Amino acid sequence: MTAIGLSDVTVHYGRTEALSRFSLDVAVGETVALLGPSGSGKSTALKAVAGFLRPTSGTIRLDGRDVTALPPHRRGVGVVVQQYALFPHMKVAENVAFGLAGIPRAQRKERVAEVLAMVGMSAYAARRPRELSGGQQQRVAIARALANRPRVLLLDEPLSALDAALRADMLGELQRLKRELPETAILYVTHDQGEALALADRIAVMKDARLVDEAATAELYHRPPSAFTASFLGAANLIPGSIVDGRVAVGDGAGYVCVRPHAVGVAAPGSGLAATVTGVQWRGATYRVTLALSDVEAEVRADVASLDGLPGVGEPASVVLPATGLTVVPRD
Repeated sequence: MTAIGLSDVTVHYGRTEALSRFSLDVAVGETVALLGPSGSGKSTALKAVAGFLRPTSGTIRLDGRDVTALPPHRRGVGVVVQQYALFPHMKVAENVAFGLAGIPRAQRKERVAEVLAMVGMSAYAARRPRELSGGQQQRVAIARALANRPRVLLLDEPLSALDAALRADMLGELQRLKRELPETAILYVTHDQGEALALADRIAVMKDARLVDEAATAELYHRPPSAFTASFLGAANLIPGSIVDGRVAVGDGAGYVCVRPHAVGVAAPGSGLAATVTGVQWRGATYRVTLALSDVEAEVRADVASLDGLPGVGEPASVVLPATGLTVVPRD
């Protein structure tokens, strides 16, 4: 069953088209990430679903009901934004209870306790936002969004204001919450490819106010349909060429052979595609070796565990491509 449905939704800010004929369905229990660079329209799409802005044209449905003209409080969605938007004068429990004013006090108190336990914040119920860390404030914001048991949860860059360690912790918490909310449809806006890969069942890639590509997460990563998606969804080498009889023909065809850096090998000359090592960067667990191909103008990156026995910077080398797992994408 479709929980979120957008059909040909267009949004203008004055003369600027912020979202262009955008269509997307999210099923009950499914998590879909809207992924794209700044200004791609992903947050605009989420705000349209939340009711924070009115589309210029198109239709938005939640659980089959047309909500295009409804205000936010009548849509029954939970929303979490990157600024947390907690009331500074209220305690944690009061913030979470804010949207529950219409239910009996005892039930309200029980529900607040339930969602605070869900996000691991029970011990902080009497504190105020200024007494919490950024990660703790974000947990409270999520608890507040879940308090009304929404069938639709909208997350707009919820981790972007956190440092790397807190972001990793919260990503794990969101994965756990997703498992605990099997009937909730989640629309997750991010520009972080790692977040999208870790959380989403499906990813919709956006660029210049439009939907570029959309598919199941693993499918989109391993077999990207376009050069833009290949480059934006994780690091990718795009080598001008084609695959003929299972072998890479460099420079042939109208497409790029796409291969991820972790799948590329580096060897002595004569073992693969002729190249020259142009740079080496230590990345902690691996080294990123950059090479310039000799037969075509292209740069290839390879992630290797060790530099032992490999050609150095400025020396000739070979780029060794895997026998399987290659895909060809058209040139944008």
